[in-house]
Amino acid sequence: MRPACPRCGSYLRAGHTPTPDNPHGLCDPCLSLVASCAPYIGGAPEPAPSEVNLVELVAGLALTHDALHPGEPLHVREALKAVPKGVYEAGDAIGGTPRTREFIRIRVKVTVEEDTMTFDFTGTDPQVSDSINSNLACTKASCYYIVKALLDPGLPPNIGSYRPLRIIVPEGCVINAKAPAAVGNSTIIVTAKIVDVLLLSLIHI
Repeated sequence: MRPACPRCGSYLRAGHTPTPDNPHGLCDPCLSLVASCAPYIGGAPEPAPSEVNLVELVAGLALTHDALHPGEPLHVREALKAVPKGVYEAGDAIGGTPRTREFIRIRVKVTVEEDTMTFDFTGTDPQVSDSINSNLACTKASCYYIVKALLDPGLPPNIGSYRPLRIIVPEGCVINAKAPAAVGNSTIIVTAKIVDVLLLSLIHI
């Protein structure tokens, strides 16, 4: 019977056997994951147990990250305090196709408060019957990019950095399209226009 990793159950490559550094015969990805935890749990690696709960291990890594980087949300909040408070609005349009209306409009209202920033895309046109739609992930990524570029280009791109942000995108609009809407041009056309609109709204900051 072909040997399998005792942690994840994946088949091991031919000739893979336990060694002093890998006494339980873990596969390479599992061994790397366990080894990466060692610096944060007391120094030298310990022999891996024969049964490891991967969910618990990943949760432990997340807690480790929060412990090592507690200031990231605070860093963004402090940077936001230097931004003039107020409401900033802008809009622009993408040229349509024979399958859509002539212009597809994207609107945003950015509200800057003491230590939070809200992006509200209410008023953006509904999704269209062509590939000029975007999913919510690309819209959020555009907002994250703008905050990182304007506040601190050297800021580590991680979820903690974006906790002070609130993003409102009506479901079914062209930048939060519902299936089966086509989103093939999301990162080519639509996301670039979202960034344009965001920059236009914040041009005087």
